[in-house]
Amino acid sequence: MFNRDNGCNTLKGLHILVADDALIGRRLAERIMARRGAQITFAENGQQAIEAASVQQFDIIFMDLHMPIMDGLSAASAIRAMEYDDHHTPIIALSADECLSPQTLAHSDLDDYLIKPLQEADVTRLINRWRAEKHSADLNAYLQNAGSATTKPPQAITARKAVVPSDLLRSFINELPGQYQLLCDALKQNDVNHVKMHAHKIHGSASYCGLSALEASVGRLEKIATAESDIETIRRGAKEVNDEIRRLTVATQAFAPSC
Repeated sequence: MFNRDNGCNTLKGLHILVADDALIGRRLAERIMARRGAQITFAENGQQAIEAASVQQFDIIFMDLHMPIMDGLSAASAIRAMEYDDHHTPIIALSADECLSPQTLAHSDLDDYLIKPLQEADVTRLINRWRAEKHSADLNAYLQNAGSATTKPPQAITARKAVVPSDLLRSFINELPGQYQLLCDALKQNDVNHVKMHAHKIHGSASYCGLSALEASVGRLEKIATAESDIETIRRGAKEVNDEIRRLTVATQAFAPSC
């Protein structure tokens, strides 16, 4: 649920890096953060996140854990290695997993994590907490809302039952045929690596949207391609994904007035 009339500039002055390979995830982050005054830089994989952090100091970084080219854990470690003196940028993991082990976070370069899809109240509450941790002079107005400034162990803010806004959901479903066409083009060229890449992108966005049938079918395709199965097996997996995309497209068009 998005509040339209409060806190329009509560993140003003912050420069935030959001690394997420799912387009809908980036759009959702932009909707939550930019309208509250933050400046946002986007990265689609861990390597792009490292490149962005090497030329710009960010106030906070949101890092998807599962991205192509380089995953979030590796990118976080590389960014930490570039820090100097006492500077420490909070890096917040983004994951569709219901539970990330505290041990994983404790032995990583991550500071905290959020469960996808992002929710406005959770994002702003977490940002305010970490801003308070830095004891910056311009945070006085936030301290009352941030609560205790003592360091807290990483703890997930879980919002898996929440759904993304209907217009973003509709936009994602409308874009699915084009994304699937890219997957098919790779399949025609027997380019399994790009099949995996496109499947992964669809999988991540389906997870964001709570489209469990699509998430399951494209997840199976991704696993088949990763296992380097024969091309005919991969084609059958792709057809299953296409069938589900067609079903979603028809259902969305029929349900458009209430979507």
